[in-house]
Amino acid sequence: KSPRLSFSMPSPTLSRGQLVEITAGPVATPDRWRKDGADKGPQDVNGLQGQLIEFDEEKSEWTIATFSADIVAAQESCIRPLTADDLQDYDITLGPASDTGVMGAELTERLSDQGYAVCRLFVAPDDLEEMVRTADR
Repeated sequence: KSPRLSFSMPSPTLSRGQLVEITAGPVATPDRWRKDGADKGPQDVNGLQGQLIEFDEEKSEWTIATFSADIVAAQESCIRPLTADDLQDYDITLGPASDTGVMGAELTERLSDQGYAVCRLFVAPDDLEEMVRTADR
């Protein structure tokens, strides 16, 4: 008998670019995304929202960019897809795995219909504070 190969595939209900909530923690930042000098230990991200970047078949987990610009990895069982109700406060999300064609079309439609668009960006809290200080000058 030949040995059976097994590997994990992502769930058909989750896909790259999808917006999700992390429903359990703590989780770790994958090595390739860890900043120099960053803590290698797991962090509590339960309840944070973000975007699926890639699926690691070997580890059977998704890499997620959170709205606070952290990159973490979590098993599918710890991820809940966001619903329309979860996203009602903004028109479009501009994330690292967003489809630029879809984003451009949505942004153009909102600007044409409303004259403005409410966008959700993936920005670290420190960077956001600096942007606000710059805008206040």
